[in-house]
Amino acid sequence: MKNFILIIFIAFNINLSVASEAPALHFALLTPGEAGDAFWSLNEDFAFAVAKDLGFKLTVFHGKSSKKHMLINLQKAADLGVDAVIFSNTEAVAAQFIAKAEALQLPTLLFNADIGTEQSPNISDPQQHFKYWLASLMPDDYQAGYLLAKSLIKQAKLKSLTNEQGIIEVVAINGSIGNGPSTQRLAGLQAAVQEEEGSKIVQVVYAEWEQEKAIYQTKRLNQRYPQAKVFWAASDLMAIGVYLALEEQGLQQGKDYLTGGIDWTTQGLDALEKDIISTSVGGHFMDAGWATIILYDYFKGFTFSDSHLNQSLSQYQYQSQFMVITQSNVKALLEQLNKKNWADINFRHYSKFHNKQLNRYLLNPKLILKIDR
Repeated sequence: MKNFILIIFIAFNINLSVASEAPALHFALLTPGEAGDAFWSLNEDFAFAVAKDLGFKLTVFHGKSSKKHMLINLQKAADLGVDAVIFSNTEAVAAQFIAKAEALQLPTLLFNADIGTEQSPNISDPQQHFKYWLASLMPDDYQAGYLLAKSLIKQAKLKSLTNEQGIIEVVAINGSIGNGPSTQRLAGLQAAVQEEEGSKIVQVVYAEWEQEKAIYQTKRLNQRYPQAKVFWAASDLMAIGVYLALEEQGLQQGKDYLTGGIDWTTQGLDALEKDIISTSVGGHFMDAGWATIILYDYFKGFTFSDSHLNQSLSQYQYQSQFMVITQSNVKALLEQLNKKNWADINFRHYSKFHNKQLNRYLLNPKLILKIDR
């Protein structure tokens, strides 16, 4: 009898040992740029910090701005046997990506850049036509455009940068016509101007995200609207283009006019510190890390059910928040970003598996950075 009990005890302990040694989750992050890209490197560093904290494996593949290379990387990730892939719709690759992943029976999460209806009208929301497309996580570009406009108009009021009638004239230099982020960022600008009495948009132009085109457009806009003092730009790079154009005409940023952009690029934050621009809106470099947390919880048994702030989102769609940085707090942000050290962040607090009190994912850079306004 004792021998029988001993055998059962040993077998039970072997089963416990096998269960405790189950392989860690393994995710692949497929970034679209080159290795060392300023923006995507921030995404990778943040995601690696999450992986270390939660105990899963993360492998990064670089797309080298090539749709062909991105699709090759998807196959490489599948060959590695990863549990899921996180990817962006850069180069409009998502439709092919989702279809190929479905054929491979490989779960995916789309982040950073969404699928526009003009790109693929037959693809709707996650888990509708493609069950292996688990979810999407997008930055709230409407909020980005809104926050940028609010910040610039507030500063313009303090500096009395108005026309002869006391109105703040705003010109908008947007990305590309029909592009999702461009459309949403412009809508945010329009909403902010409607709220701000004594301000108006005099013209919207499209520079297709290119600095040289932004320079050209700014010169023409300044000739047409010499009393326009706020130059809202949909990216940091184009905001710097505004500065370069108006510097040639002897105008001083922060005194004669104001400009700002979106992205928190290295160039943008450097320009902000040097008073080349007045505002930068960003924080979406954290989205790769947030995406890994959502997937981690899913594979731990949590369904995609969240109480969304945006009621237009389905249960499979998530939205991250932006944050405004001005000259008053840019140095504090740069110190944190330059350290690339997220070791003091307890990422388990942001996981539903580890934090049973969490009802909604806290996809907000303010909670991580804790920088005074």
